[in-house]
Amino acid sequence: MSWTAVLISIVSGGLLLGALVSTHASVDEDAIAAYMADVREAADRMPVDAGVWISSEVEVPPSATKLLRPNVLIARRYETAERGGHAATLMVVHCGDTRDMQGHYPPNCYPAHGWQTEGTPQEAAMGDLRAVRYEFVRRSEQGDRSIIVYNLFVLPTGELTASMQEVRRASADYQIRSYGAAQVQVVFDGSEPDEDHAWVLSEMREIASPVIDLLRAGAAPLREGAER
Repeated sequence: MSWTAVLISIVSGGLLLGALVSTHASVDEDAIAAYMADVREAADRMPVDAGVWISSEVEVPPSATKLLRPNVLIARRYETAERGGHAATLMVVHCGDTRDMQGHYPPNCYPAHGWQTEGTPQEAAMGDLRAVRYEFVRRSEQGDRSIIVYNLFVLPTGELTASMQEVRRASADYQIRSYGAAQVQVVFDGSEPDEDHAWVLSEMREIASPVIDLLRAGAAPLREGAER
C-alpha cells in the first residue's frame, strides 16, 4: 500500500471516529433517561376510573409490543352510563425511538391486520387538540364490523401532528429521535353515534392529560436548544 493510500485511510478513519464521538457526545444519556422516567411517572397518574368512566384493560398483542418497544403503553376501554351509555378504547403509547412509531400509523397498522380503509381521513377535534379521524371496516361471512379511529402524535419537541411525514422528519434527527415520540389514539365501535364522538373525545383527552401535557411541554434539552 502506498503512503498516499495509508494517509487517506488514517484521515478517513479519524474523520469517522470524530463523527461518532461527536454524535454520542451530543446526546445526553442522563437527560434522556430522566425524560423517559418522567413520562412513565405521568402515565402512572392517568386515572383507571375517572368521574363517570370505568375502565378495563385491553390486551395488546405481543407482536405490537415488540414492534413499538414502548416506554409507556396504556390500552383501556372506558365505559359510562352517561348520555345513554358510551364506550371507547383509549391508547397512549410512548416509544423510546421516534422511528418505532412508523409501524403504528393507522393507515399502515389497521390494513395490516385485516381492516379495509373506508372513506377519506378527516381532521377532528380531540378536546383542545387536533387529530385525524379514520374509518375502517372488516368484512366476513358473519357480517361487517366497522371502527372509527382518532389519532395524533406528539413529538419530543412538544409539537402535535397527525402526519407520518412529520414523524419521519423528527426521526431523521438523532438528537430528537433519542427522546422518543408518543401516540394518542381513541377507537370507537362503528355503532357509536357520530354526534357523541366530540364529547367522548374531550373526556378521553382529559383522562390522558397527565401524559399529554407533559409531552406537549417537550423534552427540556430540546426546548433549551430551540430557545438559543
